[in-house]
Amino acid sequence: MVDIRAYLLRDTLREYNSRLLDYVRSGGNLVVMYQRQQEWKPEYAPFPFQVTGKRVCVEEAPIRILAPSHPLLNAPNRIGEPDWQGWIQERGAYYPSNVPGEYTRLLSSADPDEPQLDTGYLEAPYGRGSYIYTCYVWYRQLKEGNSGAFRCFANMLSYSFHRAPGP
Repeated sequence: MVDIRAYLLRDTLREYNSRLLDYVRSGGNLVVMYQRQQEWKPEYAPFPFQVTGKRVCVEEAPIRILAPSHPLLNAPNRIGEPDWQGWIQERGAYYPSNVPGEYTRLLSSADPDEPQLDTGYLEAPYGRGSYIYTCYVWYRQLKEGNSGAFRCFANMLSYSFHRAPGP
């Protein structure tokens, strides 16, 4: 797992990011939490994308599930409407743009009267592994003990056990 703003703070992470991608290609599961525009380089991801300053600030903003049968939304926990209740401060920050088709877009959300943002939770198979990028603010929800956030996070961390094996 790569925590928020890790690329800003960790010189070795920036220098050796290719090792993480090798880990994924060899069958690992990597979860990357949101990064800000000034600290992100598109080549940090296996299929490059940019990061924007777009946010969903309303913590009650509806969540639309875009890929209901995806394992990240079903195993070990089936994720649904109750899992998005009780969030604090905001839904997501620094949504990606120019996201290639290799990524599955899992969720969509928006502030009132704003366009839907559907790049806040992405997954792509890469080699025999998987790369997950998410800009939902999990850390705030986990700190507050939000059970839905714990359920979603458990799905991310255990994803390599639930996804279809790669080539």
